[in-house]
Amino acid sequence: MAKDGLEMSSEMALKTAIKKGAKKTIFKSVFLTAKSPACSVLSRAVEYSNAAGMNGQPVYAFNRVIKPLFTHSKKGVNKHKESLIPLHDKSEKRTFSRDLETAFLVLQDIAQIKENHATIVFGTVSFSINTKLKVNSSSNPALAYGKLLRERGWSEPTSIVLETGGKGSKTITHAHIITIVRETPESNLNRLKSLLKKDNPTSSSAVLVSPNYLFKQPYTELIKLEEGQFGALPTEEGVEHPYWLSSWREPESNEVKRRVPVNIASCDYLSKELSTQQAGKRYGFINFGNLRGMKVKERMQATRAFNAKYKSTSK
Repeated sequence: MAKDGLEMSSEMALKTAIKKGAKKTIFKSVFLTAKSPACSVLSRAVEYSNAAGMNGQPVYAFNRVIKPLFTHSKKGVNKHKESLIPLHDKSEKRTFSRDLETAFLVLQDIAQIKENHATIVFGTVSFSINTKLKVNSSSNPALAYGKLLRERGWSEPTSIVLETGGKGSKTITHAHIITIVRETPESNLNRLKSLLKKDNPTSSSAVLVSPNYLFKQPYTELIKLEEGQFGALPTEEGVEHPYWLSSWREPESNEVKRRVPVNIASCDYLSKELSTQQAGKRYGFINFGNLRGMKVKERMQATRAFNAKYKSTSK
């Protein structure tokens, strides 16, 4: 009875505070559980991460990015506008693309089905002079380049992002793609490289396609404590360790490195130039059919489910 009375008192206090207009002050950053069992802070954080489109990304103390929950605009030109998220020092902002995220999640679904024998890969091709002229002369470069890949026979779902040569430049110089390669009946990885090679046939280093990338993180006191318990980090790449797996730290370096599979964080990397009104002509998608639209609905459902489970009064 005492417990019931306490719960009733808390509920009455909450209603009274809201009636007095205190909702935005007293309860500014409080999450309230709505008709759900008790849930740990960590569990809620994981659910938020998944609903916001950070699936599979580890959470570190130095993680600089916190994304809002997924939303989707259907107002034409607004569809490709990129949201801004604050970095750790709050003096900079970085863009990220919900469209690229959604497409990646579709690829992830395909790759997770064992029978598909599919691996997500990240590809880059530096354009030749002729290809630069062709791409930059198009009214919609991303659409034109996607059409070119289809005409060459590439039929896997693929995200395409075209980038310039650097800050202040308006000339597109290279393309990044995220797609899948399949191992059966035979690997189509070499075919993908050959298709990209046509955009710069005379350069031996113009094309790079990989299922992983180099991840770097600061060498912290916590990692030093872990070394005391589980052994020192390897000092070079390729040395297997039962605890550190593929991680290594070069002598006297303040960074820990490791090779990780291509993940959704690659979409954030590819969004770095997508903050202008012309962003919609700098990225595109081919061979997805209606899969991206279905994934958008799924992500919206995840957002609604999270909001229904955790009522946030944050403003």
